[in-house]
Amino acid sequence: CLAIELWSLMKLFPFDVRYGLYGQWQEDTYRKTPQLLFIKQDVADKSRAILRFAFDIFLLKSERMLRYYYLSKTMRAHLFAI
Repeated sequence: CLAIELWSLMKLFPFDVRYGLYGQWQEDTYRKTPQLLFIKQDVADKSRAILRFAFDIFLLKSERMLRYYYLSKTMRAHLFAI
């Protein structure tokens, strides 16, 4: 497989040289096909929207859990007053 052969060659280079080549390949790819920039931005926007939605759900759940915690704490503290 070409990928395995390429990796066996690339792993001989130092870390910084390898990542420099990766960056250069990425720049060349985006320069040759500018449509990829639009696709990359679209994917980034959709990913942010999904993460924002998931974080909002997490916040709602944590807020609800905090309310239940304080409610149960208050009820326990005033249990004998009822």
